[in-house]
Amino acid sequence: ENELWAYGADVQAVLTRYVRLRNDVLAPYVRELAANVTRFGVPTMRPLWYEFPEDEACWAVEDQFLLGPRYLVAPVVTLGARQ
Repeated sequence: ENELWAYGADVQAVLTRYVRLRNDVLAPYVRELAANVTRFGVPTMRPLWYEFPEDEACWAVEDQFLLGPRYLVAPVVTLGARQ
């Protein structure tokens, strides 16, 4: 089963919160970013130096990126990593 309610009431409440976040915040933001690609040619996924060219430290960051100008994405690729 892949329905929110299939995992019990406690899990459903958590999943519902994140589905709403996706629908109410992230989806409109990604649509806005897509429109900006078309209109202005700006990338959706951006290296940090794209938004902060004056910050020399940003030029060395290779394991993080920005999703548009608002959200920093720092993938965790090592099992159990905390930093």
